[in-house]
Amino acid sequence: LQGDDDGICEACMEGEYKALQGVDDRCIVCPENSNSTDVGALSCDCLDGYYRAENEGVDTRCTIACNVGEYKHLQGDDECIVCPENSNSTGVGTLSCDCLDGYYRVENNMVDTRCT
Repeated sequence: LQGDDDGICEACMEGEYKALQGVDDRCIVCPENSNSTDVGALSCDCLDGYYRAENEGVDTRCTIACNVGEYKHLQGDDECIVCPENSNSTGVGTLSCDCLDGYYRVENNMVDTRCT
């Protein structure tokens, strides 16, 4: 929550956060490659395909993109995941891995399922 000049507290909007209590502090826009999806958020989560360096605080940017051969399909501070067997990602910051030539993923299988 942030306080205005009249001392009335208002919730931070989506895309903003405020980790500390205090009327004088305003909401802060989420750092690069991160977002808050809840009104009144206390922190921002890294976007899909990105994560924060270990031991970094919520006020730091999510600057580490998943490498080729890795993916991250959910928003949050988890690190990237190595592509499942018989699949690969071709770029950095990818949300999923594609099956290699000659392999396929059964329809409706999740991105973390290996290709057969």
